Amino acid sequence: SGMKTLGHESYFHRAVTFCIASALGMKEMQDLFEVFQAWDIDYSGYLSVEQLSFGLDTFGIQQDPAALMAILDLDGDSYLSITEFLAGAVQLKEGVSERLIHYAFGLFDLDGDGYISTDELRL
Repeated sequence: SGMKTLGHESYFHRAVTFCIASALGMKEMQDLFEVFQAWDIDYSGYLSVEQLSFGLDTFGIQQDPAALMAILDLDGDSYLSITEFLAGAVQLKEGVSERLIHYAFGLFDLDGDGYISTDELRL
């Protein structure tokens, strides 16, 4: 499944996904933000594993919340920020658009030569 795949991606791939999440269309981002807010029942701005479990149950999604948290929690703080939530949603969505892939590539291709060098990855 897509959720399992996300957990096995390289750090670089996850970083690119994180960048793509920042380029979601306004309607998509608004819809996902509303879901995030509905699940964030303590209004902390972060989702705990318990809140994630609540949200998954609400949507009838059969997924282990702790396993999903481990996959989506990019910074390892045991909470999902809105950006981590969006990045996960983008990764799980079928067919990330070519426009978003080019956008993410451009964030890493600092000199604009069409290649991502090891020096650009270190910055």
